[in-house]
Amino acid sequence: MAEPGRHSAIQGFLDWVRRSQVYAVLEPTAQERRAFVPIQKLESYFTERGCQRLIEILDAVFLPEDPPLYAENIASRYTAVFSILLHINKGRYIRDFTNHAALSDARLPFDPDDPPPKFPASTEDPNFFSRFCDEQWKFCVPTF
Repeated sequence: MAEPGRHSAIQGFLDWVRRSQVYAVLEPTAQERRAFVPIQKLESYFTERGCQRLIEILDAVFLPEDPPLYAENIASRYTAVFSILLHINKGRYIRDFTNHAALSDARLPFDPDDPPPKFPASTEDPNFFSRFCDEQWKFCVPTF
């Protein structure tokens, strides 16, 4: 079995993210800019050709099993969440997120100091929540 982050469908997505990033200025007087991917681009990437890309990514994440989720559910409510999980090599956890509306895209960004109820624990990665919060800004840009 291939390492999840190395499967061609997942690697293709990660490469696409790098190419699709745009930059936001954090403060008008600052020189610092933060890279992000607009949610509309993510949604288009996942839903193109009847969610075919998303289905291929789900197949890769859950190899050798069949994905236990519907691509349409992720595309409609968990696009940013799934993108974050893929980015930190925790795509299989999407199953835990889709069971709780409090963990959907609509609830992002999560407060790094206050994990939402039902955020899954990872026995192999005690920094799972902090890594998620660090990466959420690539896919969850505040609206001004």
